[in-house]
Amino acid sequence: MESFVVQGAQMSAYVARPKGSGKLPAVVVIHENRGLTPHIQDVARRMALEGFVAVAPDMLAPQGGTPKDRDLARKKLYSVPKKEIAANMLAVSNFARGHAHATGKVGVVGFCWGGGQALNLAVADPKLGAAVSYYGNAPKKGIDKINAAVLMNYAEKDPKRTKSVKPFAAALKKMGKSGTLHFYPGTKHAFNNDARPARYHKAAAGLAWKRTVAFFKKNL
Repeated sequence: MESFVVQGAQMSAYVARPKGSGKLPAVVVIHENRGLTPHIQDVARRMALEGFVAVAPDMLAPQGGTPKDRDLARKKLYSVPKKEIAANMLAVSNFARGHAHATGKVGVVGFCWGGGQALNLAVADPKLGAAVSYYGNAPKKGIDKINAAVLMNYAEKDPKRTKSVKPFAAALKKMGKSGTLHFYPGTKHAFNNDARPARYHKAAAGLAWKRTVAFFKKNL
């Protein structure tokens, strides 16, 4: 874990990168609403193996870190003011951009709650190169501020997120911005999470990951 200070509060992030490599583009990996879990740390390691500096922040670090009780983690996460989350996310992006092993190019990928935060970061950070959301709630405002290329991986059977992402994707297209939306047949929310067998969909997760890695390699 690496630590840095944001507005007087301690932030921390799990950082992974290939051994013996030079400077590489950075990818921020944003966790689900259960906090920084072993699954998300594993996702960060997978991203590092693809040739990136993966930075997976614990967005509950200022509140003492992600607790082992995942329901408590979710409760604590939703109690943090949205403005504080937004400021901390932007700080994480800047931390990744200035990391000693990074080139200065930054992308972001998020899952569930983190998927929504990835899209919010695309609105907030004009320097962001690429943003990937896995089944996150899409922003309704500030879409015109997005400079990053956007990739959206969503489940076929997830009506709540579909309701927000379709208008978002349409808005990106109307504004002439780079946005690609994929729906994965037969999947439910959290289909990428192999730590949740009831939701995990191996074929869809594999295809979405392949698209995500190719997207970052193209745009970073």
